[in-house]
Amino acid sequence: MFAAMTLREALISTVQGFVAVSRMGQRRLSTILFGSGARFDQICAGSDISTGTYERVMLWLSDNWPEGAVWPEGVDRPGQCSSAASDPVPPTIPEAAE
Repeated sequence: MFAAMTLREALISTVQGFVAVSRMGQRRLSTILFGSGARFDQICAGSDISTGTYERVMLWLSDNWPEGAVWPEGVDRPGQCSSAASDPVPPTIPEAAE
């Protein structure tokens, strides 16, 4: 029986996967994702991040994943950004507007 992957494990696997398939170093990627080159090492050592940071980082990795590279097995890949998803005002439902 498989143990479910934690969000921390998914994040670590995805960041390490990105480093492996790109030409970017881990500290540079950590700076882009977290604003600190040391932050990813801290997360690997047990430091925590917020849910919003996790979601933002995973979306960035998904949107910038090298074409043709395989996404890490066992990690759910977030959908790609679309203009509708970034629109802060949801569309009005015609029935609700009446």
